[in-house]
Amino acid sequence: MVANSGNRPSETATIFIILDGFRHDYLERADYLRSIAHWQGRVRETFGFISTRPAMCAGVYPEQTNLCFEYKFMPEGVTFRPPLFRLLALANRLIPNRYLRLPATAWLRTTSRAVVPRRTVLVGNMPFHHFPLFEYAEHNLQTEPGYLSVPTIYDVLREHQQSYVYFGYARPKRGVEVFKRIYSLLFKNDMHEADRTMTEQFKTALSHHRPNFIHLHYSACDWVGHQFGPDSPQIDDAIR
Repeated sequence: MVANSGNRPSETATIFIILDGFRHDYLERADYLRSIAHWQGRVRETFGFISTRPAMCAGVYPEQTNLCFEYKFMPEGVTFRPPLFRLLALANRLIPNRYLRLPATAWLRTTSRAVVPRRTVLVGNMPFHHFPLFEYAEHNLQTEPGYLSVPTIYDVLREHQQSYVYFGYARPKRGVEVFKRIYSLLFKNDMHEADRTMTEQFKTALSHHRPNFIHLHYSACDWVGHQFGPDSPQIDDAIR
């Protein structure tokens, strides 16, 4: 959880929910969401793998922030050190990527000194030998001051002393939670465990404190969609 205490008591709460990887046409297959939706129309999807965080938290285009993709070309970067990824590239000749990327991700998240990769790094979305050529484009988390050169919703909340909580991919995680995630993915192929754990943690936090603004970021549809495709029975389960 990322939290800001604020000073004003919360009489009402705004909940901002992101369903990562939830395509607009999935709404027709989501009975509950369709029953409460008051929107109809068409959506033009963004180019693949574009970062939508600046748009979601500040309503701005990439041209206004110089933030578009998760990585930028920077061979002198410090997050992805060449020796480790040379070793991973060699190991990948014998070991499938799905068994390598999760331990490598856990290693980087526990050893990185920079806060963004410590919270968000995911190894395996490009060939191992290419990683040392890149660095993270974002230097701050979206909930932090200075994330963008323009005000974000979190800057506005802080300015008006409003409390907020954030639960999602970039929340801090204990070591036991990281290894539980790896075990669930490797041995159970359970891509919903992260969302279930996040929901339980959110419900527990809410029983102690009711903030003004609640941000929840769910990822199961993204994980399932990448592995099984948008027309699979697995994605139907994730949508439900």
